[in-house]
This record gives sequence, structure tokens and C-alpha cells, in this order.
Amino acid sequence: MDWRGHEIIVSVIRKLREHGSWAGKTHIIKTLYLLSATKRMKHIPFDFTLYKHGPYTFDVEDALAIMKSYGAIEEDDIMPGFYGERLKPGVNANFPQNFAKLTKEEQQEEQEAIEEICKLTGKKNVRELECLATAVWIFDQEKESNTDKIAKRVHELKPHISKQQAKQAYNEIKHFLHS
Repeated sequence: MDWRGHEIIVSVIRKLREHGSWAGKTHIIKTLYLLSATKRMKHIPFDFTLYKHGPYTFDVEDALAIMKSYGAIEEDDIMPGFYGERLKPGVNANFPQNFAKLTKEEQQEEQEAIEEICKLTGKKNVRELECLATAVWIFDQEKESNTDKIAKRVHELKPHISKQQAKQAYNEIKHFLHS
């Protein structure tokens, strides 16, 4: 069992909710991808691929199912199914932390990184997250750093996202990528 991954997911869910997020699967996955791509955390134990709506990982889908089974997370009963699953920490939310084996300094660094990215992603809708994460994918995976070229490539991959939207999204996060 990947306790580190589970601990990170619980922390992301908590912080997303603190920042006004729906905290559904898309929000969690895109936030985890941004944490990984911005190198804000030393190790995110999930593999991402560019998928229909931007970077995606099947690993998190599996982790969420396992975490529900032992009560680390649960579905919020507020409007179930209305916008898809809304997740919240469960009765055993602290359980993964007991096995993750991080020092206090490592925990503090991770919480700061999660706070920074969740502050950015928390209020975004699914379409904005798709745009933001895809722009970062172009930067990270295709090694492109020119804003106009990133915007053009995002639009090529996702014609429903305008070049202007892609440019704005990249400009919003690029300080995390170049620091």
C-alpha cells in the first residue's frame, strides 16, 4: 500500500476544500499533477499521461477506491452525484500519515507546497483546471517555455480552449515553474 500517496491525497482534499473547491476527482488529479510538474514536492508517487481533459492518472483512481474502503476519504453527502463525486477526509483520514514516515520538516515542506497549489486551483472549475494543467504539461513534458507557443499547442490539443485562455492560464502558474 502506498501510504505516502494516500497521505498526499488526504492533504490535497483538505486544502482544496479550505480554498472553496468542490474537491472532486478532477480537482484532486489536476492539483496532484501541478504539484508534481512544478517540483514543489520531492516525490509524487503517481504517473500521469495526457488524456482527454488534460493530465490524468489511473493511479489516483485506484488509490481513491482503496482509501474509501478503509475510511481515509468518503463522499460528501451534500448533493451527491450532482456534479460528480465530492470527496472529504473520512474517519480514518490520519491513518496514512502514521505509515508515511516523514520527518516534521518534510511534512511542513509538503504542507506548504500543497497550500500554494491548492490556493491556485481551489476555486477553478473543471475547464479552467484542464487548461491550466495542459499548459503545464506542454511546459513540463514537451519542454516548451515560450508562452505563445504553449498557448498555440494547448489550442491544437484542445480546440475548445482559446489561445488567449491558454496564455492566461500559463501566465498564472509560470512563476511556480521557473522558481
